[in-house]
Amino acid sequence: VVGLAGSQASEHAVKSAGRVLGNRAVMLKYLNPNLLAVATETPVGASGKELQAPREGSVRVYLIDTVVGAVMHSVVHKDARGPVHVVQTENVVVYSYWNNKKLRHEVSVLELYEDTDTAIASAAQMLAARDRNAGGSNTSKGVFSSWRMDKPRVLSQAYVMPAGIKALGVTQTMHGITSKAVLMALSTDQLLSVDKKFLDPRRPVGKPTPEDAEEGLVGYNPYIPIMPTHVLSYHHTVFGLRGIAVAPARIESTCSVVAYGVDIFYARVAPAKAYDCLGEDFNYPSLILSVVGLVVASYFLVWFANRKELQDKWK
Repeated sequence: VVGLAGSQASEHAVKSAGRVLGNRAVMLKYLNPNLLAVATETPVGASGKELQAPREGSVRVYLIDTVVGAVMHSVVHKDARGPVHVVQTENVVVYSYWNNKKLRHEVSVLELYEDTDTAIASAAQMLAARDRNAGGSNTSKGVFSSWRMDKPRVLSQAYVMPAGIKALGVTQTMHGITSKAVLMALSTDQLLSVDKKFLDPRRPVGKPTPEDAEEGLVGYNPYIPIMPTHVLSYHHTVFGLRGIAVAPARIESTCSVVAYGVDIFYARVAPAKAYDCLGEDFNYPSLILSVVGLVVASYFLVWFANRKELQDKWK
């Protein structure tokens, strides 16, 4: 075992139980608080049985329900090796590994959805589907049971990472409304924030359709861009960087991130920008003058209205 990541569904707020598509249909997220992502590595030449010939190294990722002990999904990457880093949030699992064949670092993403037979186009259908997939009324009563959960439908995609990865994290906000970003501790001892839309397994190959654009999908590109503006540590390096800790802030748009190693680096991260805060260049005098002007105008309007009413009564 070279990597573990538990579910955070019971610890953090979830924005929505479903994902709205471009055609207004809904895909229900597979939210299992008992799900554990386990990554294992088979070294080159190792074999499960003594009589078998030595085989190439591989990395396997298992999604295990820790209550029933069932493997809900598994994926294998042949000719790959560690180090493997895993992070899990809501219905998304992101992990990194080294591709021996292509000699490059890769990042794979798994998105889990409930396996519904029909398209969901209304809130009533969503509730009915959740109750049906949960095996009865446990969801409607607010009680979760792993014994009533079916296996999820899994969407997956792999991307090329230009730099090595030492650790993975994900942003978390107080109410879960703000879009998420994946945090990566790079082999260059820098901290990178990658928008979740670049790690979406549903990114279309070729030109996005109007429905894809409506959903906010960007065209598929195998390479994850490292934008200088998304390097949270700027030109600084966090010596011996080995981990990332995240905590929500009091305002919804922002979370606090600490990257630690020999050095410690702290930053406030706003994945969707600080939409609930006023900018530093905001014109406060104009706001104050506008409010004062409105109060004065309201006072004179009331005075004129009362004066006119009194004159009308004397006529």
